[in-house]
Amino acid sequence: MKLQNKVQKVVCYIVLATCAIAFFFALGLATNFFNLMFIRVLGIRGGNLFKEIQPFNRKLVSSIIIMIVLVVSLFISRTHIRRRYYISNYIATILVVAVNISVSIWGILNVLEFRNRFLTEVDFETWATYPQYQYTESTFWLDANIVVLILVVIASLLLLGNLIWKIRLMKYEDKLLSGFINPKIVKEG
Repeated sequence: MKLQNKVQKVVCYIVLATCAIAFFFALGLATNFFNLMFIRVLGIRGGNLFKEIQPFNRKLVSSIIIMIVLVVSLFISRTHIRRRYYISNYIATILVVAVNISVSIWGILNVLEFRNRFLTEVDFETWATYPQYQYTESTFWLDANIVVLILVVIASLLLLGNLIWKIRLMKYEDKLLSGFINPKIVKEG
């Protein structure tokens, strides 16, 4: 039980850290598209992507803020240090896992779509002929967001695995305390 308690604390902090990193990267998501705002005036194909990504970017940032608030609920309900879970711990954990995974998958799918559109719709050759507008084909911020959202999914699955482990240990402990399991037999076998 002691090992599981240490692991659950680490997992809760990992989930919080990945959500905070996802927030940081979501703020920079449209960076790849910023210069498209200037080439749009010139009539270069693909210049409208900067305006089109803005509503998604706002929703992604707002959704990640909600994810962070839900992760904080793990700490408020003391999920990170409880020896035994109560209803609030189960609700907080399941809510965090469900929201984190659903928002991350939604975010990954949309970022992949915008990444594809950036690489296929923008006329990079014409853009390169205007040296006063910073030219880039880099998809760093898009790729970084995808990686970070995948890390959020992995961290959330760790949290779910921790919940399952905790449930199994609590059931075992209940059987041990009620006398259904003899500790001497368990140690020998």
